[in-house]
Amino acid sequence: MTSLASFNLGATAKGVAALSISPCQRYVAAVDQSNDHTMYIYNVQRKKMLLQLSAGSDPIFNIQWSKKPNDLKFVAVTSSKVQFWNPADASKKLFKPGIFGNTKYEQTKFNCAVFDEDGICYSGGANGGIHIWDQKQDLGLVLKAHAGEITAVACNQGILVSTGKDDMLSVFSCDTGEYQFLRQIPLDVYHYASCLDVLDGKILVGHDNGKIQTVKVDGTDKQLINQSHFDGEAWGLEVLEEKGTFLTCGDDNMIYEFSIKDKKCIKSGKIWTFDLYGGKPYETSKIKSTAATMSSHPVHQQGRAITYSKKFNHVAVSNNYGDVLILDYNDFSKRITTLYKPREWCEVLAYSPNQQYLAVGSHDDSIYIYKINDQGEYALHYAITMVHSSAITGMDWSRDSRYLRAIDQAYGKQFYDVEACTTVPDGATSLVDVAIW
Repeated sequence: MTSLASFNLGATAKGVAALSISPCQRYVAAVDQSNDHTMYIYNVQRKKMLLQLSAGSDPIFNIQWSKKPNDLKFVAVTSSKVQFWNPADASKKLFKPGIFGNTKYEQTKFNCAVFDEDGICYSGGANGGIHIWDQKQDLGLVLKAHAGEITAVACNQGILVSTGKDDMLSVFSCDTGEYQFLRQIPLDVYHYASCLDVLDGKILVGHDNGKIQTVKVDGTDKQLINQSHFDGEAWGLEVLEEKGTFLTCGDDNMIYEFSIKDKKCIKSGKIWTFDLYGGKPYETSKIKSTAATMSSHPVHQQGRAITYSKKFNHVAVSNNYGDVLILDYNDFSKRITTLYKPREWCEVLAYSPNQQYLAVGSHDDSIYIYKINDQGEYALHYAITMVHSSAITGMDWSRDSRYLRAIDQAYGKQFYDVEACTTVPDGATSLVDVAIW
């Protein structure tokens, strides 16, 4: 990948709210998050800023260029209206709002917009209608498409597609101003879609819960092609080398296993459900001392670390309270047990190479080592407290599973003899042979 150009919005800009590249790839339109909501138009070939102008008092969250050849127009979607921009207008009237006029259609707010190859603009309304704007930016027609708010719209190759909070796709044919409803397609992912595209008879749907699916315009061949964490952050990562996969957990209450070779999710589960705890609500007596997060999920559903035991086929996941959930790898809906000893959240978990121990590093400045018997039952073996002065951020087992070394946020490094349940004061000099670890 080669950089073609770069430009700075200046000292007064406060981040980029939306941007879009023109179909001819000569221009970039971007709007910032300042109070003036300044619109910038940059010429990529000439490496020159062409325009810098306030777009008004309403925040802009979407920009789309016209797909008509040599039609250098674009639409900006604000919180209350759509703005039509024409940087090449000789009258220097660079933008104007879409005009409802004396039509029979009620005004509404918009979430999305797109152009077709004829320069006609379509915007998705909160009233469930697709609003069609002519080349004079006047509202000409509204197609009733959804029972709820429209969240995304796409148009290409004579096919107009929209989706909304009713979890449906609405498909229309469009031909130089003539529209025909074709069908509605129910979506298998019940979480609203925020982006759409259509090409060669196939619709690409991106959902706000990290899932991407495809479906043909005739409603057949639905496929979930990817999924990912979507709320807050992804924290846990464990590579299963012998399986060619890796496990992840995050703030969205989800556990995923991905195939490295196939580059796809092959298994998923949840950190907490009522069924995992016998239909009972989650209970803890711990004082809330958790990691900061932007997640909307409750604390007990936020994953912070994950690891795997190949001997017992157990998956250990720590939530943001520090409670460690042990799941069956073959069935993520089956809970083996929960370990409650850590007093704060844990960001590092590690099974020993011989699979007889699970080490839990906590932000309460302690390490908890559990011993696992042949029946896969966990019992606290060694609690390492009052040694580290800060949160545990990394741990490593020796090859023979006798020693454990750990580092904390204060850059302290300590060594432990797990079998004897003691520290190794001279570990930094006596346990330096790389063959040990």
